[in-house]
Amino acid sequence: MAKSKIEKIQAGIEKYQYLRQLLFTTDVSINQDFQRTFNGFFRMGRRTEVYYKDYYQYLQQNKNVGISFSEALTYMYQKHGRLEMSFISKMVAIVNPSFPIWDSIVTKGHFGITAPYANAENRLQKGIEKYEQYCRCYDMYMQSSSAKEKIAEFEKLFPKADLSDVKKLDFMLWQDR
Repeated sequence: MAKSKIEKIQAGIEKYQYLRQLLFTTDVSINQDFQRTFNGFFRMGRRTEVYYKDYYQYLQQNKNVGISFSEALTYMYQKHGRLEMSFISKMVAIVNPSFPIWDSIVTKGHFGITAPYANAENRLQKGIEKYEQYCRCYDMYMQSSSAKEKIAEFEKLFPKADLSDVKKLDFMLWQDR
């Protein structure tokens, strides 16, 4: 793996671990440092101030009880009329690192799964079903020799990184984009 990719992953690991630490030690609905770091790390595109306020309030309210993708997606969709599968998967995954992040390039490129079209009938339900399909495919992929090789490479490069195998694989797949 190229040195620049290794440096990117190392910086990403540090930011991710910082976010995980802050998540459970601060009120993320008002902590500007957490929000700024989260938005930058996860490449959260420009949304309205109201959207971000609702997003971080929902995260704060549910971080200790766990966040269901379907409930969070439904909540934000009903409030804002946007099917933000990637944003919601990031919220779910920061709370529970055993869930993969929906990245349109990774989901399509590695798993052949795409988000529902903007004008799809029952778009919200289809979005929930697509994420569930993605999780099943991701779980199966985790058992493959390719995934195991990527995780082993990650562990060799970053032996001190205390991350779930899903997060290790997320970092490696993001670099393949």
